[in-house]
Amino acid sequence: MINGVLLLIILLGGVSNLSYAQTASEIETTKEKMDTYAEKTKAKWKYNPFRRTDIEKRLIGWQDPYANITRFWIGSQLNAHQMYPNLHTENITLYFSPIIATEFSVVAFDTEKLKFRLGVGVLVELNLGLYGGKKFPIYGKTFLFTDYVQVEVYLDFIIDDSWKFRWIPIRHKCSHASGDILGDPTLHDPIKNAFVDLGYEEMTFSLYYNWSWFTFYGGLGFGYSNLKTTNYASIFSAFWGTDMRVPIWGDMNFIAGLYVSADYDKINTITRTDSGYQLDHSFTKWYPTISIGVGLEIDRYILGFKYIRMRSRQVTSYRVIEERIGFEASIFY
Repeated sequence: MINGVLLLIILLGGVSNLSYAQTASEIETTKEKMDTYAEKTKAKWKYNPFRRTDIEKRLIGWQDPYANITRFWIGSQLNAHQMYPNLHTENITLYFSPIIATEFSVVAFDTEKLKFRLGVGVLVELNLGLYGGKKFPIYGKTFLFTDYVQVEVYLDFIIDDSWKFRWIPIRHKCSHASGDILGDPTLHDPIKNAFVDLGYEEMTFSLYYNWSWFTFYGGLGFGYSNLKTTNYASIFSAFWGTDMRVPIWGDMNFIAGLYVSADYDKINTITRTDSGYQLDHSFTKWYPTISIGVGLEIDRYILGFKYIRMRSRQVTSYRVIEERIGFEASIFY
């Protein structure tokens, strides 16, 4: 009797273990199927509103002055006396310009071959000077001359992580003079120059291609809004550029970049009247732009040395060719 009971218990235990093993195997198989399905479904669309450094930093122009890259430039303004008259530039020892810029993709589709982005880009630049010695304006040793702001909506089509077509249907550009300049009649004549304003909209098309160490890009821009109510506007521009990254060690690269453009600009003289604003005189002219730089890149950071020559985009100096040379730190994010 006892032997029979023991045998029954052993048989029940074996059946139970076999059933448990089978159930565990079925659960594991079900889990694998669920994980495989999740991975396949996820691969169809990946949402990432922020830029991917490893890919997208190679599909943007490092030396493009309108690229949404955060920078900090410090150096010499070679023709400062033309750009900032009456500001005692002979006493300025250093010029510097911080730029805060980024992009955010509101809509982002990533597939194996194609990536699509619909987003907003923002860039804000401040132009400052540092006075040395005992001679400097009453506003302090650090003086803010102007700012430059651009806000844009962009559409990106990235193919095989090598090609990128970007369409910017609207990019708003504007610049403002500091209150210290506009509020001081010794620095700004409120009667002769009652109207000081820079703000208009443009559209651009650009194509980028990355081939190993090299990135090539080019495009066209067209101004289309507020062309008669701003001191200057770029009616048409054609630009081209290239970057070269030579691997040194790990994430460290030697980088060199070149950007050139031809800009057909409209320069307006506007006065303020009782009934509004009056366009007194206007002319158009071709202006060249060249920006060249070399530096050391580590992941998303670049420390470089650059030279740039372009028609100034500062509202107080829009008639002047601006020349800068100095060091620049860049952060791509």
